[in-house]
Amino acid sequence: MTETKAVLFDLDDTLFDHAFAARRALEVIHGDLPRFAEKPFETLESEYSILLEEVHLRVLAGELTLEEARRDRMRTLLSGDERMPADSEVDGLASRFRDGYQENRRVAEGVHELLGELRERGILVGVVTNNLTAEQKGKLAFCRLDSLVDFMVTSEEVGSPKPERAIFEAALERADCRASEAVVVGDSWESDILGARNAGIRAVWYNPKNLPRPDSTLADELRSFQPVGEAALGILLNKGE
Repeated sequence: MTETKAVLFDLDDTLFDHAFAARRALEVIHGDLPRFAEKPFETLESEYSILLEEVHLRVLAGELTLEEARRDRMRTLLSGDERMPADSEVDGLASRFRDGYQENRRVAEGVHELLGELRERGILVGVVTNNLTAEQKGKLAFCRLDSLVDFMVTSEEVGSPKPERAIFEAALERADCRASEAVVVGDSWESDILGARNAGIRAVWYNPKNLPRPDSTLADELRSFQPVGEAALGILLNKGE
């Protein structure tokens, strides 16, 4: 059995609780305008989630900055009214959303303990993420993860997003290990799991929502990073075989 030398984590909605921060930010703006207040919060959240996926692809392609993408999402959310929203209205809403998001950044439960335990065992901890480098560095620093992560590889610096092979190969190069000596951990089945397997890397699906696993032969599963015990570490470090 090959020894695991590096654990490569996704960041958003794996180590970092993006869904929580986004939900809190949406709650901040939900009562700001009559159109939002009259709409069930769950509907607004669903609309925003769809927009986030669509617009973020343009960020990854270099077509929009994060600030431009945020304004674009807010403008679209406001565009259900007959009139076109004013730029000042869009800017104000985007600013309040950004502030709400920043104030509610946090990690998933058990993350600090887990990364600390991995490093104590001599395991390299990497982050492989589809986003802009400065944005992700800010999250790591704010959440006190920068001292627990050995390196980060972003789609911006590599020029290739997950699930493409290039970003995983760049992470293996940073870790100075072979594909058989690493494991990828992430919440996205397509980007993290299928991407990792396509690069020849073992994968663990982080599944806190308890969704049905699409294919149990392609990835092990963790539904929580707590407790940080031998069961979770055994899955990550391939000790169960």
